Amino acid sequence: MHVMPAVFDQRVMTPTRPDYATYMSSLGLDAEHATPWEQIVESGGTRNGDTLQFIQVPTVASGRAEARFLVNGIRWTPTEPLTIAGRTIQVSPSQHEDALQALSAGDQVTIHAEPNNQIDEDAAIVSSGGVPLGGGVPLGWVPRPLSAGFRGLLADGPANAKVGRVAPPGTPPHLRLILDVNLPAPAGFSFDPTDQWEPLPAN
Repeated sequence: MHVMPAVFDQRVMTPTRPDYATYMSSLGLDAEHATPWEQIVESGGTRNGDTLQFIQVPTVASGRAEARFLVNGIRWTPTEPLTIAGRTIQVSPSQHEDALQALSAGDQVTIHAEPNNQIDEDAAIVSSGGVPLGGGVPLGWVPRPLSAGFRGLLADGPANAKVGRVAPPGTPPHLRLILDVNLPAPAGFSFDPTDQWEPLPAN
């Protein structure tokens, strides 16, 4: 019998909860068939009061870099001016929400390097519209554990990503938008260029 470690089990909703089906729907999962691991991947595994976030391990194979992740910082995006594609923009909460609601699975968005970010020197910001129509409404950021790697993918300019899922208003902000990235990988590319990731030994 396989038992899920407590650090993961605490981040999975039990099917006996009355709001289980609604929560699974907000994650884009089938309530009857969703596994605990799918819940963690699609929700990021966050809990109130902690700083852990689980991200599907990105891959580099056959010259392509692939990643799937929840866009971070969505609740903070409308709070201050941001620089995207060389222009400074500040959006209101309503403009930000309108941009999110206009998205559908399969739509393209743009990922830009954000060199003037005061928190993460490798920050990469996501905006509505695909390249070359980038520079639209800022939506949020690439998760910080992936940002250093993304700088290698953005060396020649902004890149496209595809909307994997967008959740409706009322969904917790950290669950609103999932992106899928599949981009050419430069020679020697790594999502962990500074070797910060530490694999856990298998028991």
